[in-house]
Amino acid sequence: MNRKQAAEFIKKISGAYPNLEFNENRIKIWVEMMADIDYSLAVTRLKKHITTSKFPPSIAEILNPDEANRRGQRVEDQPTSPAGIMAGGYEIYDPAKH
Repeated sequence: MNRKQAAEFIKKISGAYPNLEFNENRIKIWVEMMADIDYSLAVTRLKKHITTSKFPPSIAEILNPDEANRRGQRVEDQPTSPAGIMAGGYEIYDPAKH
């Protein structure tokens, strides 16, 4: 993404999330971090984020949304966590039953 595209991208975020303020430092960080992502891919991810979240995206949610979503997942929703097992995510193997 070039600087012009980054500026357009930031305008899209600001339009969708008017309470998010972009100061000079924040713009600089976003432009730097978005340099390696394809503009159309970033816009596609932003559109998906806008349709699923009332909160503005972080840089990580645009660059790597799957990882950001996984990290944001509640412990109970992770089937391999102890809380997930207790909530019915996975059945604990009991050799006496088999």
